[in-house]
Amino acid sequence: MSVGYCSICGNYSEHIGIYSVEGISMEVCPDCSAFGKKDRSAAQNRAIHARLNSPEYKARIKEFIKAEKARYANKFSLESGERVIDDYVEIIRKIVQKNQWTNEEFAKKLNEKESYISQILSGHMRPSLEVAKKIERLFKVNLVETFDLSSSGNPAITHGSSNSFDKITFADLIKQAMEKKK
Repeated sequence: MSVGYCSICGNYSEHIGIYSVEGISMEVCPDCSAFGKKDRSAAQNRAIHARLNSPEYKARIKEFIKAEKARYANKFSLESGERVIDDYVEIIRKIVQKNQWTNEEFAKKLNEKESYISQILSGHMRPSLEVAKKIERLFKVNLVETFDLSSSGNPAITHGSSNSFDKITFADLIKQAMEKKK
């Protein structure tokens, strides 16, 4: 804070501060400071830059990215050829409603966190393959579909956990459409 005249109202003040108003750095009084955002000092900017470039911060970011990749990889597995079906929310909600459970009770049955189950039931998060298989096993429902990569590299999806005889890819549908046109 310094002493001087406000760039907005022109009044003299003993508490002039530097604020960014509409993207322009100005010296303003306390009354006019509500129109802008306090500018950071050069020392504050250096401290933020040092914090963002510190080895500890970079290690935390690396760990977060690694955890996110692991969490995503658990939803869809090319190695096992399995993924959680798209209408998982409706199936799981029916289980909860049929048994008149709260999210907390359902989470305890599955030995999972209530917040995780709430996100699954709201459709904000897809359950991991492990949790989907646990629900399948406990409640005798199908939540996992299997697929294989055909020689063309296109996934052929078969519904349900059991093997299916009808494996149709988009390429097969296009070929059938082309044959019908002939």
